Amino acid sequence: MDKNLGDGSGLDVARALRRSNPDVEVILVTGYASLDTAIQAVQIGAFDYVTKPISDYDALRLKVENAAEKVRMKRQQRDLVDRLVESEELHRGVFETSNDAVLLVDGLSGAVEDANPAAERLYGRSREALRGVRYDDLLAPESDRGLPPHGSRAFPARHRRADGFAFPVEISAGELHRGDRALRVLSVRDVSERELAETARRELEQSLRQAQKMEAVGRLAGGVAHDFSNVLAVVLGYSDLLLRDLPTADARMRECVDGITEAAHRAVGVTRQLLTLSRKKLLRPEVLSLDKVVSDLGRLLSRAIGERIALEMRLGDGVWPVVADSDQLAQVLLNLAVNARDAMPDGGPLEIATSNVELADPRATSASPPGATSRCRCATAGAA
Repeated sequence: MDKNLGDGSGLDVARALRRSNPDVEVILVTGYASLDTAIQAVQIGAFDYVTKPISDYDALRLKVENAAEKVRMKRQQRDLVDRLVESEELHRGVFETSNDAVLLVDGLSGAVEDANPAAERLYGRSREALRGVRYDDLLAPESDRGLPPHGSRAFPARHRRADGFAFPVEISAGELHRGDRALRVLSVRDVSERELAETARRELEQSLRQAQKMEAVGRLAGGVAHDFSNVLAVVLGYSDLLLRDLPTADARMRECVDGITEAAHRAVGVTRQLLTLSRKKLLRPEVLSLDKVVSDLGRLLSRAIGERIALEMRLGDGVWPVVADSDQLAQVLLNLAVNARDAMPDGGPLEIATSNVELADPRATSASPPGATSRCRCATAGAA
């Protein structure tokens, strides 16, 4: 741009060009090289100036190339700034919208410098409140102090909310450098639901193992009961033959044989209870006395519940008969007694009582219609 134009000032045109397009670089051409010319060139933001007549075209070409390079550099710088702004907005958006709590912690002091909205929800504190605490203040008392190591993944820890409630977390730790400062970037995930699910899974596995163990015990008890029943059948058969061959006058010997027979019948009852425990016996409903079932089960219950439980049986007078399978009924009572024992780890009283009851309200039970029925009730001090 010539400094002096025929119809105006080249300086004014240069200013207008700069206003319309800041990327424009102006090289002034003047016939008088002076300090004032240099000052005017600087005032309008000119890239350089040359004097005329131009004799060194190589120097002019170099100035034009340098001016063009400056334009390219300005455009590249502007593009770089735009990309940096876009990148910062993108990372800020990820930081703000992450479902995991994100903490920026000073690597030396351990002070929290920033936190995202997920961290506010997780710890029950505002962002301003989180910025003023140390990372160790977010740890539960049983957790080890100090920041997770850089590069760790799924680092286990226990944190606590503002109300003191502790919960398990997994942390991924990275590092961000700002000048000579190192910031630890912590991504914190609450794994409380996973821990509860794992605990429930372990309990289910334990229950399954216990059930498998009881099934094995039941099969063993069933096998032993069948073998023992065969032996008892032989004992009862020989006792009956012996009793037939004994003289009627030999009262003492007949009394001894009667004792053998009675003991064998009691053993048969024990084997029947073992078969009930093993659940190997088919259902056989019959009219039976509830008091007799409870009374016969008393000795087995005493062994099942242990010495710490004080078993008391209170059988009602004139309890009506019921139609049921005696072994299944005994199994129900056994289960109730074992549950009651488990509910009283320190021991306590267990009462089994029978009685008659009138069902006047149809909602009283869904197992039988309103009317008269006999009832067996199992009650403990700790559970019923």
